[in-house]
Amino acid sequence: MRTLSSVGLVLSVLALTACDDSTGVGGIWRSPIGTLNAGGNASVELPSAAGNTSNIPALTCYTADPTDPPESRVWFAVGSVELPVRVDPSGEVLSNCILEASPNNANRLLATLEGETPGWLYQFVVVY
Repeated sequence: MRTLSSVGLVLSVLALTACDDSTGVGGIWRSPIGTLNAGGNASVELPSAAGNTSNIPALTCYTADPTDPPESRVWFAVGSVELPVRVDPSGEVLSNCILEASPNNANRLLATLEGETPGWLYQFVVVY
């Protein structure tokens, strides 16, 4: 039995050592649910704990139709789709979920959703 306990302890220490590059305790942050503007865009500044341009978190952008009842609402995860100019010379932005330095504070991040349906709901979810 003692050998089994020792093996468990060694495995636990190895698992912790494998994570020695972690930058903190981490967390999940969700923006308030908002409404996309007339251009189908929204931006929010992330909390400082969420990271910076050298230590980016995982970002997911969601959008949903506000006419759907909340109990049956479907939230769509948005990726980034912008056709190259050779395919679409207009350069129209189809959809983007962007993470960049905040123009207000270079040590903070800005999450932006663009090219979606104006008036739809949005929410940003960040895991850090």
